[in-house]
Amino acid sequence: MTVGLQAAMLDWQDAPDRVRRLRRRLDERGLEAFRRAEEGVFRELVRRLGPGFTLGGLYREYERADDWARMVVSDELGSVSIPGAVTPLVDLAFGRMSGSARDGR
Repeated sequence: MTVGLQAAMLDWQDAPDRVRRLRRRLDERGLEAFRRAEEGVFRELVRRLGPGFTLGGLYREYERADDWARMVVSDELGSVSIPGAVTPLVDLAFGRMSGSARDGR
């Protein structure tokens, strides 16, 4: 396991706490938009990975996730502004998927 993957996995583990902290400061409209963005990032990740991926493949996708995730989050949030939402949502989605990797734990 590479150092980069290890660092990413730590970020993925911490993501639920970061997402909870973000949610606490949102009103109902913001929460609904945030939920859409969360699911949108996850769906896009599943689509990009396909079946039978490895942790190495997951990490490679993580390295380029910023580009596509920003677009997904922007589309799902619409006119709602939630600064700092992209990275925690990306980390949360990758954390959810890491256990499904063929070589995951």
